[in-house]
Order: sequence, then structure tokens, then C-alpha cells
Amino acid sequence: AAHIPVYFLPGPLRVGVALWNGFWAPLMSRQGFYLHMFYTLTESLAGFAIGGSLGVIIGTILSHILVLRRLVMPYVVGLQSLPKIALVPLFVIWLGFGMASKIVTVSLLTFFPTLINSMAGFDNVETDRLEMIRSVGASPWQIFRFVKLPSALPYIFAGLDVAIVFSLSGAVVGEFMGAETGLGVLVITHYSRLFEELHPDFVHILSKGRIVRSGGPELADELERDGYAAYSAQ
Repeated sequence: AAHIPVYFLPGPLRVGVALWNGFWAPLMSRQGFYLHMFYTLTESLAGFAIGGSLGVIIGTILSHILVLRRLVMPYVVGLQSLPKIALVPLFVIWLGFGMASKIVTVSLLTFFPTLINSMAGFDNVETDRLEMIRSVGASPWQIFRFVKLPSALPYIFAGLDVAIVFSLSGAVVGEFMGAETGLGVLVITHYSRLFEELHPDFVHILSKGRIVRSGGPELADELERDGYAAYSAQ
């Protein structure tokens, strides 16, 4: 069988030991899972609540004010086409390594699915139902409450289903980019430790290369060649 490096696919025993150590660590220990899970879940749920609420509210408004919709939709489409993860480093620079940058990232990721689905739900209300309730003299609020909103709810919840997945993945990816606590930080930390255990010579030579890089291009090139040779020999 082909040899697969352990940092790509660890064995079941190593995974079981890591899970045991993580779940049996003290509650607030940075070596365990609970503190990191708390931070990541807080970021994802807070961002989901903010982004989902704004998506539903703004989608409802745009569905009923057509002039505003024509003005805003080109900007919405442009923002939706942007890769949101590419904005995470900017949020980290502006808001720091705390929860705020990750909450903003998750809010942005969850906003668009709920916005688009909310608009689609209100746009696909059956015309016959609207005409029937108008024929009995219903007010605009009654039309919205008894016909439009119930018809749009399946679309809204479908958008929220997508958004809740984006919220968790967005929080973890945001922590990859820069954070102090969270599941993303835990993954990066353990991967770095595992790589150092498997390739200590390579890590040591790279560290020396960073320290003496100012010593000249010849020395830096020599250290890089030594590092590559040590890595190839592992």
C-alpha cells in the first residue's frame, strides 16, 4: 500500500487519542476543545443571527419597494460576486484578531443567501391568492401577514438552511486567517506541532534561515538548499 503522510491522513488510533485528550481536557484549557468550540459557535451564531435577520428584512423591503430594488440590486449582485473569504484579511486588519472580525465575516456570508431567497419567496406568491384576499377588502398589512409571508416562509427557511452551513465554515476559515481562539486556531496549532515533530530538521533550518536572512543572499540560498535536502530525506 502507498505510504500516506500522517499529517494528510492520520490513523484511527491517533484520531481517537486526540479526541480523548481534547474532550477530557479542563473546560477552559486552550489545549482542549471546549474553549475553542465556544468561541467558534459564538461567532457563527452571532454572525448568522445578524446576517440572516438583515437578509430577511432587506429582502422583504426590496420585494415591496420596486424603485429601491432597481437602485440597489446592481450593487447587491456586485457584492455577491465577490469572494467573501478574500475580504477576511481586511476585516482582521480593521477589527483585530478578536470575535468582531469573524462575526462580520459570517454576517456577510449568511446575508446573501437569505436576501436572495427572501426576495424569491415574496416574488413567487400566487396571484390568485392575492386577488382573492384583495377582493374582500384586506389591508396591505393583512395581505402581507396572511398571504405573502406564509407563501415566502419556505424560501426564507431554505435560505437560512444554506446560511447556517456558511456560518460555521466562515467562522473556521476566518480563524485560519487570524484569530486568538477558535477551532480554526486549534487546527492550525496542532498541524504545526505535528509537522515540527515529523520534520524537526526542516523546521530548524527554516528558522535559522529567517534569522540570518539579512546575512546575504548566498547564505540564504545555502540554507534553503539544506532545508530542501533535509525535507527530501524524511
